Amino acid sequence: MEMQSQKTQQDQRFRGPIPGQAMTAELNSRPWLNPPKYDTVEEAMEFYLETLSREQQSSKLVGVIKKGMPLTSLAETITTGGVMQGLHSIDVAFLLNPLLVEFMKGLSELAKIKYVLDTSIPENEQVDMDVIKDAIKEELDTKKEEMSSSINKELRQDNNIGLMARNNEEKQ
Repeated sequence: MEMQSQKTQQDQRFRGPIPGQAMTAELNSRPWLNPPKYDTVEEAMEFYLETLSREQQSSKLVGVIKKGMPLTSLAETITTGGVMQGLHSIDVAFLLNPLLVEFMKGLSELAKIKYVLDTSIPENEQVDMDVIKDAIKEELDTKKEEMSSSINKELRQDNNIGLMARNNEEKQ
């Protein structure tokens, strides 16, 4: 059994990319190395609105929103996929995110479903960081005092010991 797992690990080691392989790809062989298909936010937004408005895509989108996926995360996922496919640049993706969130909010309201805007913690549930900092500082101060007192105690006990000092056994 163990011999088989070692063989599997060795096989997996040879399946990975060769170091430096990413730098040897042919020019324009990857979608993100080519110029984007949509240069402006308007062009990219038009593409996404057409795509997400299709019945099949919108039903999938509503299903994901129903499950509680935050709209901001969903928009970022969609636009990151667009960047990887070479549809638009990362800059356009960043500018598209709030627009896609608004589109999905409207879609959710039309479908009469609840949606989660983002994953941030509500203000009434947030922890006061000053209280945490004070508690950590207090704990560190007590540990520091304990350490310094134990070090001072050891130093007082070993006060007569130096490099050329005699051991207690030699003194007697």
